[in-house]
Amino acid sequence: LYLSSNNLSSTLPPGLCELKDLWELYLQDNSFTGHLPLGIGNFIIMDHMDISANKLSGELPASLSKLQMLEYLNLSQNTFDGRIPEQLHHMLSLGTIDLSHNKLSSEIQNHWRNFNTSRSWTCPSIYWKERFQVVE
Repeated sequence: LYLSSNNLSSTLPPGLCELKDLWELYLQDNSFTGHLPLGIGNFIIMDHMDISANKLSGELPASLSKLQMLEYLNLSQNTFDGRIPEQLHHMLSLGTIDLSHNKLSSEIQNHWRNFNTSRSWTCPSIYWKERFQVVE
């Protein structure tokens, strides 16, 4: 589903998470507000998700970790806060994740220290820049 740069503004539609057969979701560069829906983990075959450059807020739901086929996740340039859910380190297919330009806690928990360093991460913490490959 490609709806990037369409000047869309509202909360993410509740029925979006019922589209379980989506492989790719591109909603970047709009003006979506509110939280990521808890049902975001329903996209069990999704491999690419980009919801960057919106006005989304709140904590990242742990249900993101159900996206076991996800290879690319970009949630940058929103106002997400809180800690990065520890369950995300179980996403074995995830090759690239961009969480930059949010208000996420930069405190790194022990479960992230053993994360595969060949993966590409973008996160605003100095520790992340030293430990992981960062694309700026």
